[in-house]
Amino acid sequence: MTHTVPVFINAERVDVRAGITVLLALRTWSEGMADEAERGALQVLDGRGLPVALDAAVHAGDIFRLIAARDRRDDDENDELP
Repeated sequence: MTHTVPVFINAERVDVRAGITVLLALRTWSEGMADEAERGALQVLDGRGLPVALDAAVHAGDIFRLIAARDRRDDDENDELP
């Protein structure tokens, strides 16, 4: 029997195998969203709003949120003073 742990992705409970990566947990939840995160179109944040690496191991009760990734070039352009 495989040990599972609950994690929360975009406020939805997902039971995953203990010790798998964030990316595999995303795939369990949504293949499409996992593909977008892997491509860099989405960024994964933890419950505190800090970025999470896709190869990080998940732990029981982890909270993940997916947001649209911002292009660094856009950030640099917006930081320039007129």
